[in-house]
Amino acid sequence: MAADFPDRPDKEHARQYEHGPRSASRIPRGEYTQQFLDGLQARGEVHAVGDDWDEKLSGFPPSVTWVIYPNGDLQRIGFN
Repeated sequence: MAADFPDRPDKEHARQYEHGPRSASRIPRGEYTQQFLDGLQARGEVHAVGDDWDEKLSGFPPSVTWVIYPNGDLQRIGFN
């Protein structure tokens, strides 16, 4: 059983579990409900941005975890 838990983990084996942050993607307006958006707005979790937003979080309150674009697309930018 000691062989199952070596003192030095196999680096090749460990690499398969390495990961970074997920890349953000937009959620089109047709793929979420108005109730979902209403909930985000009620909790202060969504902030409107323009199409030219540079994805910098400066100036957003800590509660903001989503942005909404002029066309209605949502994008998750953080987690509470």
